[in-house]
Amino acid sequence: MEFQTSMYYTFSTIAQVIAGFIGLGSVFVLFKFQELKKAQLTSVGFFLDYTKDVLIYSATYQCSRVAVKLSILYKSEYIEGMLKEMNLIILDNKVVDNKELKHLLTGVKNNFEKLEYIKSLLKKLTRISIMLGVGTFLYSFILLSNTHFIPKSCSTILMILGILLGMSSIFIMTRVIVLSLYDFKFLSPEKKIRF
Repeated sequence: MEFQTSMYYTFSTIAQVIAGFIGLGSVFVLFKFQELKKAQLTSVGFFLDYTKDVLIYSATYQCSRVAVKLSILYKSEYIEGMLKEMNLIILDNKVVDNKELKHLLTGVKNNFEKLEYIKSLLKKLTRISIMLGVGTFLYSFILLSNTHFIPKSCSTILMILGILLGMSSIFIMTRVIVLSLYDFKFLSPEKKIRF
């Protein structure tokens, strides 16, 4: 009976800690996503500023349409599709002929891609942590509802497995929180080059 009580307290504590970490981590991730989106929009703003003069005189009508589309995406703050548009502009003849501009635009595009990678990494880690947390809750629920069937000799192993499952969720969410606290500003306004 004593091991059933210890299992109950162990798993209820793990569940509370995981729920707290997931809640706290989600708040950090949401704020970080807003910050990363602003940084991406800043990158696209620089990109549009750099190409403004060149694309007006671009020989390709297609590229001018792409620039307009990128500008519309920028004004609506819709991140999806911006990378594709930037790649098309970099391939324009006027941009390819101007080596300095191409280098500059490629740097801004790479900055945008790095920020997108960080967003996808945070999403992936958060999903994994939540899935492990839910797995721990289910594991705890199944064990706690069947403690009277569990022999005392197996209780230690089952508790250790549950603790490891819960700790992995907490470890990953801690990594998410630490990543959310890190400042990922690759491109700042001071680095903007004027022509």
